[in-house]
Amino acid sequence: MLAHNLYNVTYLLAKTYDSFNFNALTPFLECVQLVETKNMIIFVTCLKGGVGKSTIAVHLAVWLSELGYTVLLVDSDAQASSSTWLQEMKSINEVPCPEYGRLDDPKTFLTELQNLAQKYDHIVIDGPGGVSELNLLAMLRAEIVLIPAAPSPLDFQAVRETVNKVKQAQTVRNGLPRMQMIPNKMQHTILSRELIEGDAQLQLPTTLPIRFLQAYATARSFKSVAWRLDVRGAAEAGEDLQMLFQKALPELYRQKVPPEQGRAGDRPPEIPGGPSAEPTD
Repeated sequence: MLAHNLYNVTYLLAKTYDSFNFNALTPFLECVQLVETKNMIIFVTCLKGGVGKSTIAVHLAVWLSELGYTVLLVDSDAQASSSTWLQEMKSINEVPCPEYGRLDDPKTFLTELQNLAQKYDHIVIDGPGGVSELNLLAMLRAEIVLIPAAPSPLDFQAVRETVNKVKQAQTVRNGLPRMQMIPNKMQHTILSRELIEGDAQLQLPTTLPIRFLQAYATARSFKSVAWRLDVRGAAEAGEDLQMLFQKALPELYRQKVPPEQGRAGDRPPEIPGGPSAEPTD
């Protein structure tokens, strides 16, 4: 109980004394580390909405469930898109389907997350958009942060701000959380190419890109995930996501799938806006 409450103490101190600058937590890190668990908490976030956070979080949680893990999706976004999506999947008996729940109270977020982490193999958090207390708190606890970004100037700026916050957390947590950017909604455009080039300038680890495909919206409408559908673009969408997850979380994939039993293959998707692509805008 003492260790759990220390999370809330550090939260209050950071918020009160340093406008939620993670450096305010340094004196308390040794105590906070007492409550680290052996499972993985994966935080999907960007300080801007509309970048595909919920789509990626839902597909990631389902993918982990299909591998055989017990998974909880924590929905901390005010729109509740991901938890509603999984609720609808369960209503038509889509299996396997991860458990889901909402945590949106900053005062109890870390304590409740710690309690839940002991009940599941892994937790996927769908974070809210914007610089919110919940986003910053989740960075205190996650092992890996996935940052989706679409090819637009506003997304470029949001990625930079998100990366800066994660780097603050890494400073006080001895390198955690790891982070990777996910180039999302990619097309054969100049902006898509600039997103890839911007990642290189930030020296930010980057996952395989996700193409801009209607199949993701279709999956939401059909209360399912892309690779379970038999519609146009679903095979490509499913391949993009499963390959992305394999590369971003290789340790979790290898624990469940033997090396000779690949699922989505080793060929990366064509990178829209890459060197071989002709820009169209």
